[in-house]
Amino acid sequence: MLYTTSTVQEILDDPHGKMVLELHLPGLLDSPYLGMVMGMTLEQLAQHDSDRLRPQKLDAIDAALRAQTSSHDPRDKRTPVQPNIIFVLSDQHNPLIIGNHGDPFVRTPNLDRLTAEGTALDNCYCGSPLCVPSRSALLSGLLPHRTGIFTNFQALPSDQTTFVHALAIAGYDTVLAGRMHFVGPDQRHGFAERLVGDITPSTIGVGYDNYGVLRGTTGQNRVAATKSGPGRSAVLQYDEAVLAAACGYLEQRAETSKPLFMTVGFYGPHCPFVCPHDLFEHYYETLPHPEPLDDMRGALHPAVEKWLSNRGILDLDLDTIHRARAAYYGLIELMDQYVGRLRETIAATIGSENTLIIYSSDHGDMAGDKGMFWKSNMYEGSVRVPAIFHLPDAIPAGRRITGLTSLLDFGPTLIELAGAPALPLADGQSIWPQLTGDKEIDPDRVVLSMCGDLKGDLPSAMVRQGPWKLIDHHSYATPQLFNLEDDPHEQMDLGDSESHAEVKQALYQELNQVWDGAAVHEHVQRVAAYTNLRGQFNTKTGNRYPDDWRGDPEDNTVDDVNPA
Repeated sequence: MLYTTSTVQEILDDPHGKMVLELHLPGLLDSPYLGMVMGMTLEQLAQHDSDRLRPQKLDAIDAALRAQTSSHDPRDKRTPVQPNIIFVLSDQHNPLIIGNHGDPFVRTPNLDRLTAEGTALDNCYCGSPLCVPSRSALLSGLLPHRTGIFTNFQALPSDQTTFVHALAIAGYDTVLAGRMHFVGPDQRHGFAERLVGDITPSTIGVGYDNYGVLRGTTGQNRVAATKSGPGRSAVLQYDEAVLAAACGYLEQRAETSKPLFMTVGFYGPHCPFVCPHDLFEHYYETLPHPEPLDDMRGALHPAVEKWLSNRGILDLDLDTIHRARAAYYGLIELMDQYVGRLRETIAATIGSENTLIIYSSDHGDMAGDKGMFWKSNMYEGSVRVPAIFHLPDAIPAGRRITGLTSLLDFGPTLIELAGAPALPLADGQSIWPQLTGDKEIDPDRVVLSMCGDLKGDLPSAMVRQGPWKLIDHHSYATPQLFNLEDDPHEQMDLGDSESHAEVKQALYQELNQVWDGAAVHEHVQRVAAYTNLRGQFNTKTGNRYPDDWRGDPEDNTVDDVNPA
């Protein structure tokens, strides 16, 4: 550690250090015994006040303080100075549905090769299993309780600095090709150039028809599952345009000494669950038929039962689940093809040897597990994400990091790699030393995720430490609790087990430092009221934002399924 041997006085002498201590040790600066501890190091303070400063908190303070200095240069002889960075960010990709991530049915040769030649994070979680809150957390490095963004109708404030701003300050050209689900007039948030606007409307209350006969299938509702199968949708139109724009930019980019940071934002494999005929037919025939719902679900927590009821899928039939799953798998294979074509273009243009390639997603999709689809819940298929890092010579090939990580780690990691200025606050931490193999993830690390959407569900939050994962559902007395080493499919809920009371208490002690379900619920209700007013204003005034992508509603089809 770099800072735990510093005294409290030394840390407070630095404005950033003072901010970190105020954040992680609330009340310390106003404490009557502050003067007594000014000469203590953080390690000594932890021994003096073990209740306030537990080992995990000590590590978090150390990481936050390290993030504030640029004196630590991570770049050694293995790492190119300021490599190009291509960040491929898909939407709603279940982390387990990749060939060499354990799925025996999906065909993903390009993601498999990227994993084999790079390092994968096997336990990477999003800050919120919903698009805008997750992406806002990713960009800002802050969990939703700090950003205040819990719904898809909110905007990251323009004065909220992102890690993309920091990379631009460090000399990077920052380019966004495609989706980032920005809401409101600011469609950049640190990106100096945008090649393709977003597929979802950026103006609240103003919609347009990209989906034709598939209208209504992008949301979390029964029709999104039932109207699925072989065909074509605006998602395919959009991703084809994004791929063409990204590859075209690389091919036309003039020679320059400036490094490139480009995010390639695809909408797939997000619903509609509609994919090309050949892919659908392959997966419809090869995927096993779903197990009976009672076998998949086990005993449902009442909050999960309400989740299913709110979306009209409590009694979803197995044939529909099978059909939607087949299309979802087809969309993942299509995404894999895009990754392959993008890698070919990178190799032919800016070069692979000096380019960090990252593949990830904003959250997962339940993909039929437990009879559920989409996101907005805390099961692994929804709240975990695929995460692959590839940089020749610097990042070891074929390595799997099983320690707990977060999408919120990506910003601090890229900031450290690029030698960019750190953001003032970060809930994530740089994992560059872990990616290069120089250090292991702290086995006691805690990761969090939060959800407070507007679909009739009450707020929920997840905390994971070691094998244990606790899910708190606001207003419900009993949480969900899983031991993911013993129960990776989350079928044995130990939430009401008296023999696990100490585990629950320890996890709640971590979660309750930042989570207040009642306050989030109240906040989300206010957000809904403000959203309604903004929608009325935009409708009344004709207010529009110019960047949105427009598709061809006639280029949407879905065909009946005729099993062979």
